[in-house]
Amino acid sequence: MQKKIVITFLIIIFISIVISMAFNSHKQGAEQHSFNIEVKNKLEEEKNDLQLERALKISLKNNQKAQELTKSSLLESQITGNKSLQMRSFYVLGKVMFDADSIKHSQIYYDKALLLSEEIEDNWYRGEILYKKAVYKYRLNETKGALEIFNKALYFSQLSGDFKTIGSTYSMIGSIFRVNGVYSRAIEYFIKAKLNYNKIDFKEGDAWVTYLLGQIYSDLRNSEKAMQYFQESLDKYHVLSSIDGNNNGVALCYEQIAQLNMEFGNFDEATKNINTILKIHTETKSKYGISLSYSLLGKLEYLKKNYRQAEAHLNKSLKIKNGVVSLYGKSSVYKYLGLCLIKKGYVNEGIKKIKQGLEIALSSNSKKNQLEIYSKLAEVYLNINNLDKVVYYKNKLIEVQDFIIFGDTDIKIEQLQVFYEIDKKKQQVNELKKEKEVNILEIKQQRDFQILIGLVLLIVIVIAVIIYLFYHKLRHKNSELKILNTTKNTLFSIIAHDLRSPFNTILGFSELLSKNAKNYDPEKTIKFSARINSAAVNTLALLDNLLNWAKFQTGQISFKPIKLNLKSIIVQTIEVLKPTAEFKNIAVNYIQSDSIQIYADANMLKTILLNIITNAIKFTNSKGSVVVNALQKNNCIEITVSDDGIGMNNETKNKLFMLQTNETTLGTANEKGSGLGLVLCKEFVVKHGGAIWVKSDPNKGATFYFTFPNDLVENINRNKG
Repeated sequence: MQKKIVITFLIIIFISIVISMAFNSHKQGAEQHSFNIEVKNKLEEEKNDLQLERALKISLKNNQKAQELTKSSLLESQITGNKSLQMRSFYVLGKVMFDADSIKHSQIYYDKALLLSEEIEDNWYRGEILYKKAVYKYRLNETKGALEIFNKALYFSQLSGDFKTIGSTYSMIGSIFRVNGVYSRAIEYFIKAKLNYNKIDFKEGDAWVTYLLGQIYSDLRNSEKAMQYFQESLDKYHVLSSIDGNNNGVALCYEQIAQLNMEFGNFDEATKNINTILKIHTETKSKYGISLSYSLLGKLEYLKKNYRQAEAHLNKSLKIKNGVVSLYGKSSVYKYLGLCLIKKGYVNEGIKKIKQGLEIALSSNSKKNQLEIYSKLAEVYLNINNLDKVVYYKNKLIEVQDFIIFGDTDIKIEQLQVFYEIDKKKQQVNELKKEKEVNILEIKQQRDFQILIGLVLLIVIVIAVIIYLFYHKLRHKNSELKILNTTKNTLFSIIAHDLRSPFNTILGFSELLSKNAKNYDPEKTIKFSARINSAAVNTLALLDNLLNWAKFQTGQISFKPIKLNLKSIIVQTIEVLKPTAEFKNIAVNYIQSDSIQIYADANMLKTILLNIITNAIKFTNSKGSVVVNALQKNNCIEITVSDDGIGMNNETKNKLFMLQTNETTLGTANEKGSGLGLVLCKEFVVKHGGAIWVKSDPNKGATFYFTFPNDLVENINRNKG
């Protein structure tokens, strides 16, 4: 019996061992199979990654092959359900299609890649794709939208530590500042880009920043310095080209060097440069690059005075540019097409072409192109003796130059808001990194905070009481400061603009006379001289008002009222303004009255009359009239200056004697003013204890009244007492 039990037990153990061995063998086989599948998938993914890398390398030379490789990887990723590989495939396909100038398809693939990067939370690719889309937006001249996307690209690139994309984003933001003429901020962002490129030893980025700095010097017309930077950048791109065979950077540098060689008159060198560019872009089949090459050839032939050949090249360039969305370079092509037409004798047609280029330069906010076109238009109109247009475009040229010098204040608010958001996003990245530490610290500080809360509340109550006590006083002071600040800004505006404009007129016409006096007939010389004289008289009047006002505010003008013959003062003032009135064919009359003795400060009275009569002449049409009258009333002397000019509405009347508004209207002959003269008149009249006011309606002329009291001496003595 025991023997049977032992045999049964041994049989059970044997069966268990066999079953266990069979199970382990099956398990090992399953694990081996799973391992084999994992290795196979890994190898397949690595193979696809290599395919994608190869597609990027050959995209410019063999775009069709690059598309085949990328689509093959995309198909494999869709079959295996590998979303990471699918995202990378869409991204590379977007880049490859962009190189093939299939921009719309490129953006579609980038959008698909972006959605996948968001789904799998891949911040690295998210930043890179957003950067590519922002560049495309910028090429469409959608600057605000581009800046918003650059902002997002910068945020995700900083999260992932993608220094290359961070550098590229900074360089593009810097380029936007450069195009807007804000060179100090542009240089700041270019340096940020360089620092990020250096973190990963990205040589191409270093070459790119060097190129961008050359563009700044080129914009600022420092051609020699610009040539140094472009040559340095070219040398760096040559080294890179010898490694990867990509000549895009080389073409970029030769473009700028060709422009400078044309400027220097080195036409043979410029021809070599442009032929090199054309060869590079022809090999890569870049429509943009080929168009650029023909536009450069057109400019070169124009400078060589081969106008028909220049037109042929420029029309080729324009035909290609019309097939793409970007406006870049079109303004320059239209400008030179117009210049060619003018040289061939078709002046009106040529001007129309140049103005087409101007419209594009304005819509793309290209300050450099605006400067060039305004300068050319002024030159063209000078050659056809259209002096009004010469002055107009010279002034527009000065406005753009002023913008470049003081550009920081003139950037659009919406663009500045985007730049602010970029800085805000950078701060958010740093805050996310420290968030964990901050939370721990807050827990530790919570107990101490509860202890201090009572003290803080007490301090808040004390501060509230202090604020309440000083509130009315601070409010009053703040109001005074606002008025003073507005006054200061107004004076700076007068000095910077209202004084500058007449000097530009004087310099412009005097330069024309000095260079061409022998060629002009007497009538034109007299006309120019009259313009110079009028501008000089207006400038002197403005300076007198400015100096008198400044002296009056600082107490440097002494108030010395004496008995005066009013008739004599009025006649003298009218005589001084006689040339200005005659220039506009305006009659200035004084209604003779009985001899009136007035007690006043002579200089102040003359200044008041000079400003009010000048103002009347300014706003009176040719062949109009200005009438001065004085009446002795019971307690005062009332002086009036009437005109039959353009008049004014109630809103204008309410602002006439306020310096803070600084709103002026052009005269009937486009005379400019500062608004300071009437402010000075009011202060001088009030100083005498009088009043000043105006009655007027639109298109019905205006009458200015001011009074001086008869008992001025008594008032002065009373005030002193």
